[in-house]
Order: sequence, then structure tokens, then C-alpha cells
Amino acid sequence: MVDRNKICFILCTNDEQQLDECMMYLSLLHVPDGFSVDVVTVWDAKSMASGYNEGMCSSDAKYKIYLHQDVLIVNREFLSDLLEVFADSSIGMVGMIGAPKLPDHAVMWYGKRVGRIYTSNVESSGIGILNSGESCDVEAVDGLLMATQYDVPWREDTTNSERIGSRN
Repeated sequence: MVDRNKICFILCTNDEQQLDECMMYLSLLHVPDGFSVDVVTVWDAKSMASGYNEGMCSSDAKYKIYLHQDVLIVNREFLSDLLEVFADSSIGMVGMIGAPKLPDHAVMWYGKRVGRIYTSNVESSGIGILNSGESCDVEAVDGLLMATQYDVPWREDTTNSERIGSRN
């Protein structure tokens, strides 16, 4: 039975410090009235897809947010904003970055992209705006953050067989 008032974050992880920081940001999110939030962390997944399948199957939440351990959600109203988007039942998945049209070589990051993120690395930091910030349809969504309102099994047959999330 699907719990229509539950939101679940699903993370494959291999770094306790990054996970702790991500969890701290999740704890600061405003949870809409009548909703509950769960977090499922998957260690030692054989692939990201298998870890996401494990997390998906372990939660009865209608809304699932697949999140990289190094993504920090700074919009405290993210959950309310997400529910507003998902009020349209024709929308099954949303993300932070996407490709309106997947290039022929199928590498999203080498083609036109849309979305908005803050970035920080050894070379620079700041906001990366790839479009006006308006929502739009895309053919591909980057895995940094993918939120769904319908469960569809992740394809494990197309992923690298390396282990994801093994603790070192």
C-alpha cells in the first residue's frame, strides 16, 4: 500500500562525512503539514540502479527522491515546491539538471542542458544557471537529484558492475 503522505529520500553512499552533511541539510527542510519524511541509505550496492531499486522497494512512500550523497538541498521549501509540481499527475519525474534533447552520442553533459544548481569545487563556486529557471520537459535527467511520484524499477542491466557505496 502506497502512503500518499510520505516522502522518502534514497541515497547510495560511501562517505560518512558527505552523508552527514547531506542529512543535516535534509533536516532543515520544511515538511508540509500532514506529510512525513523518511531517509533510506544504501551501503555496498553493486550499482546505483540496484541500490535505488533496494531503496525504492523498502519504502511505501508515494514520493521518492533519489539523491547523491554530495548534494545539499538549500531551498527549505523544496518539498512543498515538489508537491506543487507533482499535483500534475502527468509529471512522473523531476530533477535539477536535464537535457531537452539527448545528443546523438547520449552524453547529456556534452549537449544543451537546462536547470539550476549551486556548485563549489577547487576551481570556483557559485550558481550555475542553465536556463531561466522555468520548468520544462526533458528527455534525460541528471542523477544528482531525481524525484518521482510513480515507482518504476531502475534498469540494472545497463549499469557498470562496479560496487557503489562500499565503505573504505
